[in-house]
Amino acid sequence: MDRNLQAAIYLQQLTPERLPLVDNLAFRTQLQKVRFDYSLASLAQIDDMLGELRGSMRMAYGDFLQKQPAVNFIVALNFYLGTTIARVGSFAIKWLDHAQVAQHMPGVPEQLETDTGCVIGDAIVFPAAVVLERLFAPQPERTCAGFAARLIERLTQEGQRLPDPVPRPSGEPDASLPALLRDALEGAGFLGAWGIATLAEGSPVGPVSLVPQAGGQRTLIDFATFGNGDLQQMVSEGMRRLAVNSEGGPWQALHYDGYVNLPNGRRDALIVELRVYQGGAPVEGAAPLLLSLTVALPYRPASDPAGFANFSPRLVSCSHPGPERAAMLDHFYRGIYSAKHFAWDARFAGD
Repeated sequence: MDRNLQAAIYLQQLTPERLPLVDNLAFRTQLQKVRFDYSLASLAQIDDMLGELRGSMRMAYGDFLQKQPAVNFIVALNFYLGTTIARVGSFAIKWLDHAQVAQHMPGVPEQLETDTGCVIGDAIVFPAAVVLERLFAPQPERTCAGFAARLIERLTQEGQRLPDPVPRPSGEPDASLPALLRDALEGAGFLGAWGIATLAEGSPVGPVSLVPQAGGQRTLIDFATFGNGDLQQMVSEGMRRLAVNSEGGPWQALHYDGYVNLPNGRRDALIVELRVYQGGAPVEGAAPLLLSLTVALPYRPASDPAGFANFSPRLVSCSHPGPERAAMLDHFYRGIYSAKHFAWDARFAGD
């Protein structure tokens, strides 16, 4: 199973409603004493629980690993510790299995401590190793709370925090941006709403681009009509067209279905790519850019038992580092609201 999906399942089992009912999980009584609210204080409670277990448990490390409920206990705390670090620090988190970790760290030993790692910011960490150290190391040096606090401090100092969710528009729009940028950003937001409306109906979404035409008109191009129907090929063709701008237009936007890694884990997201061009001949096959912007529109699929929901847009990347970035994202969001065929607020579920 994909480790990101597995993380969601295990974390759901740690909720107060589910935890008393979970089967095949060791030390449920002790776990129910912890308030799993994704805070550093909860990690200190876990440290206390592990200390008590260490003093009372009469089981060697090898024997412990032979019991599946005990392994599940470590796996659950592994996912919780990593996710808490990401949520407290506002970092992206992506879970990896051992084979995926080994692609980045050749030679990493294959054991429970490294069976599931996570990328937090730009660091690969193994939270289970800290948990097992607390239980079995002759002289444990790390605590869950201390490990989390140090990593959060380091990644924050390195600028690894994710940008805040894009706030909903309020007041009058900033008219200081050039008309070209305003038109492009609002067009990209409109395209995002177009895709989200399709997903809200429970229909699949393929790559679709929006291209401006003369007289203020815009044309939608559905890449499902290109090639042999392979999704990755369609996305690649859409990205190629963004890069080349063979028609010489002022801007192009593209959306495709994907994922975004957020502090609370991986979430389905419609990805919106915007390219605004400077004009002039392409350089080495690429059109000169005035702006490159990528925004993720996270959503809960219509197939989910709770039903469809859309969440706050998330900035993924922006080539413009200046203070105008906030105004740019505001115009993007206003473009979402300009789509009269989809009521964004009707199923908006916050951040």
